Amino acid sequence: MRTMTVVLPQTQGKRVKSIAFNMLFIDKSPLSGPGYYAVQTFYEMAALVAKRDDISLTAFVQRSAVFHFPTSCHHLLHVVDDIPGGRIARVFWEQVRLPFITREVRIDLLFSPGFVSPFWGSRYFVACIHDMYYAVIPGLIDTWQRRYWKTFIPLTVRRCQRLIAVSTQTASDLVRVLPPAKGKVRVTKLASRLSPSLEIADPTVAQPYILMVANLTANKNVETILRALKIINRRGHELRMVHVGRDPDNRLAESPVVALGKVSDEVLSGLYCNALAVVNASLYEGFGMPAVEAQAMGAPLISSNHPALLEAAGADGALFYDPRDSEQLAAHIISLLVNPNLRSSLRERGMQNAATMSWTKVAQQTLSVFDEVLT
Repeated sequence: MRTMTVVLPQTQGKRVKSIAFNMLFIDKSPLSGPGYYAVQTFYEMAALVAKRDDISLTAFVQRSAVFHFPTSCHHLLHVVDDIPGGRIARVFWEQVRLPFITREVRIDLLFSPGFVSPFWGSRYFVACIHDMYYAVIPGLIDTWQRRYWKTFIPLTVRRCQRLIAVSTQTASDLVRVLPPAKGKVRVTKLASRLSPSLEIADPTVAQPYILMVANLTANKNVETILRALKIINRRGHELRMVHVGRDPDNRLAESPVVALGKVSDEVLSGLYCNALAVVNASLYEGFGMPAVEAQAMGAPLISSNHPALLEAAGADGALFYDPRDSEQLAAHIISLLVNPNLRSSLRERGMQNAATMSWTKVAQQTLSVFDEVLT
């Protein structure tokens, strides 16, 4: 194994307390929601830590994942060779190999932003639990993933001094399912990946259209949107649906949806900006980053009334509906088709809500959790 080791500093005889991010769940694949959260929080926290002389910061990263990080952070990375052998090998590496390294370089606090923490190798442990899919909607989760989380999330909850949840609803689910989490959980809401300052590419999709941004797992409930689209078209309104994201089970195979798959941020920004509305039909979410992205880019939002989405989008930042009610969803979409004043009002309220969130704030709140543990 070859590593690029970060030397932890000393300050006039007083040992600086060292914080490390466990980023081994990130590889060369496009970043998932938790992956983006981890990278962006680390980047923003690096700027905060640079102003302090009592703590240091590093991250354990696979070599092929380094490109995900801004170059300004590269000197902070502890790079290890890529972990071969898939999921089982990564679990072994995370639970056995990584703790030896953290102990060797004397890490005081190890933060795992991807659900699961190692159980030894550091004095203190913090982890971020993004959702409780495996317990709340177990039948909609891949069998291997469900068993992995069912085994390791309870152990993580017991081992960590603090846990970060990305919404109040996720925090509530976590404590309800795993009572040992009580008193340990701190809520840190996320922010948009995109901003209006980003260069926008013309999506070349005929308007009007509604937009869905999601990898189509069962909990995303695309069937409700498809039924609503049929209702709208039967009532004489011409409307398209555009989907961005993976469709691993071919849920859109027999539909007229414009399926674009993975697109660049520039194209996605253009799609948001030109959409009649962004529609979310999720039965369960931990937070709902695409909802906040839509608001940040000025797209009217129609959202499932799941509590985490109500929290993320703001009480008046979207038109909410029962995600099993296609008729109600169709009525909301038609109201935006025929009422430009409603579109403008919803756009403005959404942008105001998105502006209350930032990745700097996420990093500040997360660092406050670390300080709470270290002092």
